[in-house]
Amino acid sequence: PTTLPLRLLDDFEFRDKRDETKIVGLESTKVVNIVVFGKARKLLGGEHQRPKDVLLGAGALAPHDKPPHPLKLSEVLDWTVCYSSPPAVWLITLRAWYRLGAPSDRYLRTFATIQRRLAFCQVAVRELRRDWELSVEAGLDAMRAVPVVSGDLADPRFRGGGGVPAANEVAAARLKAAAEVR
Repeated sequence: PTTLPLRLLDDFEFRDKRDETKIVGLESTKVVNIVVFGKARKLLGGEHQRPKDVLLGAGALAPHDKPPHPLKLSEVLDWTVCYSSPPAVWLITLRAWYRLGAPSDRYLRTFATIQRRLAFCQVAVRELRRDWELSVEAGLDAMRAVPVVSGDLADPRFRGGGGVPAANEVAAARLKAAAEVR
């Protein structure tokens, strides 16, 4: 089919298909080896739009205002990143595409790796679009200004300190000041 239903998947976890008690990172294992648990909701307009159109930003989709239903996905074919604002990870199955929303509390730290990589990619794309001849130093400053993502090892809730967030604030202030000078 040219269209597949589009869904929002919240409260999700990726687990090893051979041992469903073991949590795994999406980026660290083959999709054929994962099973996904979560709660899905239909997206408004998600029954008739082609995933390609959504990924290219042709339409932002909001979830239906109905309770989500529990779901177990055991046949994930692939995953992709949509560099919309904000960027999103989509899971591809034979029956539907699932935009990853909020992970379960138990999966928050594992998913932080993907969230951090998405944040870095978004900043890199933004900065290169702004200035194709971006210097390495300016690129690194922009990367340092990326906020700590929820669940990241640098998240003060998991580290017991404010060093990295404070450093991010300083880097963000420097980046802002440099942008004002230009």
